[in-house]
Amino acid sequence: MEQKVHDFLVKNRLCVISIIDKAGNPYSATVFYAYQDDPFLFYFLSDIRTKKVEELVQNKTQRASLVIGFTEGEWKTFQAFGVTSMVEPGSFTEAEGTYYLKYPHAQSIAKDKNLALFAFTPLHWKYTDLNPDTWEIIYSKEK
Repeated sequence: MEQKVHDFLVKNRLCVISIIDKAGNPYSATVFYAYQDDPFLFYFLSDIRTKKVEELVQNKTQRASLVIGFTEGEWKTFQAFGVTSMVEPGSFTEAEGTYYLKYPHAQSIAKDKNLALFAFTPLHWKYTDLNPDTWEIIYSKEK
């Protein structure tokens, strides 16, 4: 991955994750994320009673898409599709380390039994910089 994509993902904190719910309807939610580059994963913490993770709690994995960035001030975005899964309790070590490094204050709520950690694994992604001086689109290799 090019350094500018890595820097963009590290700098940002929020993304929109979208899934298809059990009725077949699209559902999107804004979440705080932490990312690691090897293996390439995004983590987010969520209450298991929320609509965005209802399917994940029942089915363990779900196709999803993720979007980071793009404002009128910064014309850059990262878009991906892939698979979201619940991080199994007991295998939290790496995931928690990645998430709590970015959000140390989240450790204070880590014992809440209604919270779970989720991972998003990109299968394909696109980074876009539409600024007039740097117009650039970078694609991942298809998996």
